[in-house]
Amino acid sequence: IQAILEIVRPGDTVLDIGAHKGSYLYWLRQAVGESGRVFAFEPQPALATYLRDVVTAFHWTNVTVKNMGVSIAPATLELNVPGATGAISPGASFESTVADRSQCHTVRIDVTSLDALYRSAEVPQFIKCDVEGHELKVFQGGEKLLKRARPVLLFECESRHLGSTSIREVFATLEAWGYSGEFFGPQGL
Repeated sequence: IQAILEIVRPGDTVLDIGAHKGSYLYWLRQAVGESGRVFAFEPQPALATYLRDVVTAFHWTNVTVKNMGVSIAPATLELNVPGATGAISPGASFESTVADRSQCHTVRIDVTSLDALYRSAEVPQFIKCDVEGHELKVFQGGEKLLKRARPVLLFECESRHLGSTSIREVFATLEAWGYSGEFFGPQGL
């Protein structure tokens, strides 16, 4: 949170991809101020409704909640949600390898790509991405945007979520596009 408050400035446009219950949303909207914009992407319908209710109740006019996912290209994908039908989960993922599918229900969700969304002059300066193993596909779907605008990225990337992709592959892709920075985590790279 401290890093966000140091990096994000009033007037910025920021993305919260995988907003879940909005733990970052409050701080992001504070950091961008009334002149900035926060776009929160949450694919789980019940959580997107919850976030919209929060935004309305607190009159957060600088926040837009989108009930959709972000991936490599616009499409409809199956979201694997641990638990019974109707349950919500922080472990929901478009990656089938993340959870035991026999313990999940699936929901068909519309997804978009960063490049499809941000072809115009308004581009994000900061992206928070927590998508349970789908990070590389999110970034690949935003290759043009990431190369052109170079928004600051804050993302979760764990081996247990990645399936056939490796942490090194995710970071190598970003490094090939000119990204560098500090990587924190118990296992490093």
